[in-house]
Amino acid sequence: MFNDKKYFEVNREERHFGNLLISAIIYDEKFRCFLFDLINKKINKPEYLNGSFDIYSETAILRDYWNDLSDFKKFTPELLARRKEIISLCMKHFYIDPIILDKYPLFWNNKNLCFPGKWTEKNNNNLQNLKEIQEKNSISNNYLCRIGWAFKAKPDLLIISNNNCIIIELKLESGIGKNKDGYNQIQTQQDIIELSKITVPFFKTISSFENILLTKEKNNFYLSWLEILQDLNNFSNDLIKKHFNIIIKKLS
Repeated sequence: MFNDKKYFEVNREERHFGNLLISAIIYDEKFRCFLFDLINKKINKPEYLNGSFDIYSETAILRDYWNDLSDFKKFTPELLARRKEIISLCMKHFYIDPIILDKYPLFWNNKNLCFPGKWTEKNNNNLQNLKEIQEKNSISNNYLCRIGWAFKAKPDLLIISNNNCIIIELKLESGIGKNKDGYNQIQTQQDIIELSKITVPFFKTISSFENILLTKEKNNFYLSWLEILQDLNNFSNDLIKKHFNIIIKKLS
């Protein structure tokens, strides 16, 4: 038999606590003001987050704007031209000549350019083929892979406030995402920011765009769960208090 505990005492799903955090940001003004002030101090930018705000979870910025271009199932010359313009902007940002788009089938789906997030799929050897393209064309720093990862990634939270944006990645038990292929979660978040600012008109108008981690370890650069949960009286909802108290007990 398992231990005799209620499920909220054993649940360790980061997305569960992320959903509770979003709810608290939306509905608990006291907590929201406290959290925004803490973030502003961490990034050393007073009033960065302040007043009215928008909030999004599982934010695939580049994927969503890509899908918004047109019905991806219908080919049109206009759609191809816009996709090519966007990918070219991303490549030029990383010092890559976009002429390589016309040299390799990996970038294409029949007559149209495929979604860059597919470039790094492993199950069809795309990632290996992409790495070979990088090597043949002397493309350094995994730049092609990084474009693919940036289009595919879904950071946990995006907050827009005071004409500023911040991406927040939540980590409770897992560490920063890295793998042997060169993927680095923090680098990918920064790439999302940079590519969004050169391809998305809305984000071009944003004054500043930052990213930060929420982790179990406390340090001067990241947020920690114990920091943001240091006073449960910031929360008005008893259910949220009950669930967040489990994090406090685990990490204290």
